[in-house]
Amino acid sequence: LVNVNNSGLAKNRRCYFDENGHMVYNTVVNGAFYGATGEAPDYAGVVQDNEGNLYYVGGIHGAVRKSATFTIGASKTNGLCAAGKYTADQSGVITPAA
Repeated sequence: LVNVNNSGLAKNRRCYFDENGHMVYNTVVNGAFYGATGEAPDYAGVVQDNEGNLYYVGGIHGAVRKSATFTIGASKTNGLCAAGKYTADQSGVITPAA
């Protein structure tokens, strides 16, 4: 969405609309997370979807890390998990690494 001429309708942001034209919220679509405002975040950190799954977004248009093991620092947990080592499955859902 682009705010044309400061219309006040929306700020510039990357969003996703489903097949019925509804904006999606707190959902991963095509490897990108769309948050509570429908916006794909441009920050790195842990996010949570509508079903309670945790994901780690990498800071570029809501891109979700997939199929990897990595360490999440305390400043990136967003209060949703403990800092530590996590594994992201092929869909991006993170769980504590063994």
